[in-house]
Amino acid sequence: MRKQPTDRGSVSLELVILAPVIIAVIGILFFAARNAQAGNSVTDIADAAARTASLERTPQQAKIAAENEARIALNNTSLVCESMSVSVDVEGFTTTLGATGSVEATVSCSVKLADLTGIPALPGSHTLTRTGLSPIDPWRQRR
Repeated sequence: MRKQPTDRGSVSLELVILAPVIIAVIGILFFAARNAQAGNSVTDIADAAARTASLERTPQQAKIAAENEARIALNNTSLVCESMSVSVDVEGFTTTLGATGSVEATVSCSVKLADLTGIPALPGSHTLTRTGLSPIDPWRQRR
């Protein structure tokens, strides 16, 4: 009688083959989650900057207030930006009394890939850009 071949050791082989794939998928999911979290933080910063700017009376004050608020909001998050820029569109301040205007704040934040992935030696950076929009009170006096 002939002995049947066994499957001994095949599970170990399958695990060796699949382990790198599973680790790669987990790494991609982790990166996607961290990237989404960082994007949400930048969105919150842009919204806060736009809201603060919309409360000011003049376009010049609005720009200064938006930039200051963006820096304060960044310090209140766990996000670490290598560089951050804030661009404020204050065209809404030129609308006449009673007309609807708005302030738009665009925030760009350059984040190290090492911070996003959790791999300390990973070089490079990723720039996240988000825009916040806030209405200006149509009946408030403007200068």
